[in-house]
Amino acid sequence: MLGFSFRFDHGGKKSLSKWMLTQLLESAHRSYAPRISFPPYSELSGVQVVVDDLATSRADAKGRKAQEFVYEEVLRELDKQGFFKALQKK
Repeated sequence: MLGFSFRFDHGGKKSLSKWMLTQLLESAHRSYAPRISFPPYSELSGVQVVVDDLATSRADAKGRKAQEFVYEEVLRELDKQGFFKALQKK
C-alpha cells in the first residue's frame, strides 16, 4: 500500500487530475449543450429576472429593462454573415 501511495503521489495525481477534468468537462458539455441556444442569443426574460433582483438592493436598477443591458448587434451581424452556420459544419 505504501508503494502505491508513493507512486500515486509522485506522478499519478497529475495524470489522474487531467483525466478527471476532461471527464468533467465532457459531462458538463453533454448536459448543458442541448440547453444553450445556437447562436447564443440572450434570453431577455432571464436578464430581466436579474435586473429585478438587483433592484431590491440598488436604487439605480429600479425600473430598468433587460434591453438596456443586452447588446447583440455584433452577434446578429455574425449570424447574418453565416458565421454560426460555418461553425456547425465543423
